[in-house]
Amino acid sequence: MEVRELLSEYDYDGDAAILVKGSALMALNGEPGPMGTESMEALTNAMDEAIQEPTREHQKDFLMSIDSTHNIAGRGCVVTGTIEQGKLKVNDDVHMIGVNRKHRPTTVTGIETFHKQMDSAEAGDNVGVLLRGVLKEQVKRGMCLAKPNSLDVRRRFEGEIYILKSDEGGRSKPFFSGYRPQCFIRTADCAVDITLPEDVTMAMPGDNLTAMMKLFYPLPILQGQRFALREGGKTVAAGVITKLLEDTKDDITEEEVRAAASKAAGAK
Repeated sequence: MEVRELLSEYDYDGDAAILVKGSALMALNGEPGPMGTESMEALTNAMDEAIQEPTREHQKDFLMSIDSTHNIAGRGCVVTGTIEQGKLKVNDDVHMIGVNRKHRPTTVTGIETFHKQMDSAEAGDNVGVLLRGVLKEQVKRGMCLAKPNSLDVRRRFEGEIYILKSDEGGRSKPFFSGYRPQCFIRTADCAVDITLPEDVTMAMPGDNLTAMMKLFYPLPILQGQRFALREGGKTVAAGVITKLLEDTKDDITEEEVRAAASKAAGAK
């Protein structure tokens, strides 16, 4: 009853939800009965009945967020991640975007999934992609592989956020404009400056509001994309991007400043 009430409180159909009782340990040990192997069969049947298989977005332009990187001796750099949309084939030209303003062009020379070489991959596949002429030091977690010239990077956006209460694992105190938590978008972990609306003095736990966000460095973001705000091991808020804003001339990252200074020093 408590689980059904909790589901109903968060706008799910708690009364119609399928609940299956069982023990994973008993099923793993092969013990028969309603709490053992029979419960796992009931669980898989309930999943097949109630959970719809998500549609893969094949028709959209290719996009994959980079989760991690690996160096393979004699071959090059491999980036891993889950393809968010579109399709990818060996020898396709792609752009590595995010973190820096300038896109880095490269070519896919190999695709592998679960230690199996593939000629192509599609949305939903978790793959490792071998890139030509890219060093591990040039890749950062949170960057994306995308079809050339299909996406721009931005730092500013408006987002509708829900601020978690302390009993939901969030903050117990309010925050004000200028608050800077960590923003998690796809696999990226980036500091963000929050500006509250003019008629809102402070944001209290439990509030729903629209705020303007400014990322520490540019990322390929899309309207309707979800994100989370975290601080000190706590999820402060969860939100969705409602509007993309144009960056200003002042939106230059510290990394871009360092790169420009290094280039100027080299020229001297």
